[in-house]
Amino acid sequence: MQPLFTNMQEIVIRARDVDAAAERLGEVFDGPVDGRQIEPLEGIEIVQRGVWIGNERIAIVGDLHEAGPVAKALARHGEGIHEICVRTRNLARAIAHFKEKGVRLTRDTPYVLKNYEYAGEVFAEVHIVFIHPESCYGMMVEVQEWHKEAPAA
Repeated sequence: MQPLFTNMQEIVIRARDVDAAAERLGEVFDGPVDGRQIEPLEGIEIVQRGVWIGNERIAIVGDLHEAGPVAKALARHGEGIHEICVRTRNLARAIAHFKEKGVRLTRDTPYVLKNYEYAGEVFAEVHIVFIHPESCYGMMVEVQEWHKEAPAA
């Protein structure tokens, strides 16, 4: 049987000024910097850029609006690591695994990003859930299942 989780996708840092943080980290790590992306996610609009270190990425995020989850985390905790992202081959199985292990999710229904561009590729859908920080030693974890084509309904 293949492992349920396939790889660490990226580390996500929250910053007050996403552009300045991306440019600075690009200088520090001498890596290419992604252009600005806006991610609409069910009423939340997150601005994101990334810095590449080889094949690995540090994402830098902020909110377009003061009421979003990143803005709230910035107010409570300041700038720093916001979350880590991991990939799974089967999100439904991962959710069942988490429930069996007593892991708390921020919600049981996955968010769905459509036509998501990442590293020059466009994915029809990316399904995600978040492990609540209380279940992961204070770290929020985003668990993602990526689809090149939209999955059959």
